[in-house]
Amino acid sequence: MARLEKSIKHNQHPDVVHTNFRKGIEEAQARHATWIHKVEWSPDGRVATLNGPGFTVDLTCDEEFVHARGAIPLMLKLMEGSILRYVASVLERQAAEQAASDGPSAGA
Repeated sequence: MARLEKSIKHNQHPDVVHTNFRKGIEEAQARHATWIHKVEWSPDGRVATLNGPGFTVDLTCDEEFVHARGAIPLMLKLMEGSILRYVASVLERQAAEQAASDGPSAGA
């Protein structure tokens, strides 16, 4: 097993980040059900524990970052770069969608 400890800046407004955090994890679970078998949520929705074949990862979301911590198989550690790029692309897409929805109405 390899140790995972990463943080990614999400660049999202505090009012929407937790909703987007949940949406992103639900989307990842649906898209990658072979790897993500179960997600357990904390009562406040700020922590998600992802379980899959041989791994458990805690994802937490605060006002600035999404943090990932856990033990993962070496094979997943080797794919860490690809996984982080996927997570970053989801966060960037969500931030862009938020900016687009805030932009036009802000000047009206």
